Amino acid sequence: MGDLNNIQQLNAHGFCHLPEVFSHAQVDEFKTQIQKYIDENHEGIVHEADSSAVRGIHGPHLYSEFFQAITNKKEFLELASSLLGEPCYVHQFKINIKRRMVGQHWPWHEDFVYWNKKDGIKEPNMLNIVIFLDKVELLNGPLCVIPSSHHIDDLTDVEAQDSAWQQDVSASLTYQLSEKRVEALIKQYGVHYLMGNAGDVTAFHPKLAHSSANNMSPWDRQMVIITYNAISNTPSLDKPDKRPAFLCSEDFTPLVAES
Repeated sequence: MGDLNNIQQLNAHGFCHLPEVFSHAQVDEFKTQIQKYIDENHEGIVHEADSSAVRGIHGPHLYSEFFQAITNKKEFLELASSLLGEPCYVHQFKINIKRRMVGQHWPWHEDFVYWNKKDGIKEPNMLNIVIFLDKVELLNGPLCVIPSSHHIDDLTDVEAQDSAWQQDVSASLTYQLSEKRVEALIKQYGVHYLMGNAGDVTAFHPKLAHSSANNMSPWDRQMVIITYNAISNTPSLDKPDKRPAFLCSEDFTPLVAES
């Protein structure tokens, strides 16, 4: 996973795709553990607006040995450390869920602005690893990215004032890209849909502009997103409005790959 081709794709386009990383049996175990975690009603679980449908699970690695072990996967750490140039830790671990027919969209945005403005992380020396737990196709709301947009500074030009963390994970995101900005970027770079099969993995840069539509299919679209951050790039824990640990890690211990 940490081979030169993947690193080159990440640097040039902002993303790369890695097929068949997890088996069908492993994907089934993910889903079993997700439902168990939801049933236990942990903090960091959020729902769609005006709905009982779960939209996201945040910080499950803090409470579940199963999810914590995933963060130490050798292939993930090799890719992250190769790209970041140093050891890393998990800044954020979330499971985004779009339930069949009701899962809502994610507006155009980039991730790093949240970690910079909300958590005090200075540099985008980070990497998102996405694990597909269902087949991802156009009808169920795949991530749509603007290739190479991670090279552009100051992508975000729409900002809600004094928002709580709940807005950061809702369909009305705190920081977004305006219609004018998106139009200009797409004219210049085009778009690419991150689709694939259950068990596939996609990695993408934290400044890559992306969005996703509602799930209009009769199938769920679940994906795990693990955000690795370089050890030298830790957040400011003395911020008076610091977000909860399930969104902003307080443990900066360098990860060691599974044996």
